[in-house]
Amino acid sequence: MKRRRRGLVIGLLILASVCGLVGIFSVPVKRQMLNPKNGTEVSANLLEDEEIQEQIALYAVDQLFANVDVQQQIAAALPAQFKGLSGPASGALRQVAEREAPRVLASPHVQLLWRQANLAMRRQLLAAVNGGGDALSTSGGKVILNLQPIIEELAKRIGLASQLATAQTKLDLPPDAGQITIMESSQLDAVQSGAKAIRHLAFWLSLLTFLLLIAAVALADGWRRIALRASGWILISLGVLVLLLRRVAGNQIVDKLVPDTSTRSAAHNAWDIVTDILRDIGIAVVGYGLAAVVAAWLAGPTGPATAIRRALAPTVVHKRPYIWAAGAMLYLLLLLWGPTQALREPFGIIFFGAIFAVGVEAWCRQIAAEFPDARPGDTTARVRAGVTGVLGRRRSADKLS
Repeated sequence: MKRRRRGLVIGLLILASVCGLVGIFSVPVKRQMLNPKNGTEVSANLLEDEEIQEQIALYAVDQLFANVDVQQQIAAALPAQFKGLSGPASGALRQVAEREAPRVLASPHVQLLWRQANLAMRRQLLAAVNGGGDALSTSGGKVILNLQPIIEELAKRIGLASQLATAQTKLDLPPDAGQITIMESSQLDAVQSGAKAIRHLAFWLSLLTFLLLIAAVALADGWRRIALRASGWILISLGVLVLLLRRVAGNQIVDKLVPDTSTRSAAHNAWDIVTDILRDIGIAVVGYGLAAVVAAWLAGPTGPATAIRRALAPTVVHKRPYIWAAGAMLYLLLLLWGPTQALREPFGIIFFGAIFAVGVEAWCRQIAAEFPDARPGDTTARVRAGVTGVLGRRRSADKLS
């Protein structure tokens, strides 16, 4: 029976590792793809990066000059004898636009336009994920990131606003300048299926991971401390693995998708910003694992851990509410810090608070069983005896010297 239970505990730990790894990678997709506001904040961070600003600026200039025949507009305004200068003048104006575009993108007004464009696109995407509809179905429609307002702002800044408006008026349908297709209607079925799976996996797999680890520790009768320590190392390993995969995979993916070395630096910055939430999750999981390992150490047989338990024994045996008050204060300070997303959400606060409370109670029971004869003042007496001994040894050494 013991052998079977040990095998069950090990199986639960392995299953928790698999669920945790899949759940970790599902959470960022859910938070950014299925939450327009979170995704828009990430997009805003992208535009604040100078190298990304430069690449978007070049795209805006290309779109502007692709939809406005600047050379013809200049030639029409020049006298006949100077029409030959329209080409150099057009090139010079393009250089002005390329210098001005990054400043335009860095301005608060354009930053707001960028946020609005991204929010509208992400709401379209969320509507598509939730079933499509008339605007987007498997037979027609697209999810579009519309950067036309930013291009129009650039045109105003360099004096081509009227020419851009004239070029747009000549078209029978809305111009596609500055519109980036995010998703075609033919991709809708696959996106809906994937999004439905991720929406459920992100939460339930994350919860299941911790429940499996808790079950493994509970079933490890006689070696719960070892199972708790193993659970901590599993979480630490998952967090470190995620951080390594983010770095290594990011380098490989960006290098393959962006063959142009001149834009690769901006692409790497974009990858770091988009996957920043994955980095936060990895660090948080490492933190949870370290907490479990420290808890296992505090319950272990090492000299320092035993000394800590002995020092707390009088309070645990005779004034346990003080221990609970100190634990509650420590947890409240942790919530005020809020180092992880889970500790800033109601469910996470309650869930980890329950785990913390169970751990404190289990530790108190261990201390009470280990030192049942502890009396108030024992710790103070030991500290005084220790200080007296140290001082006595120093006096003896001084006399000998």
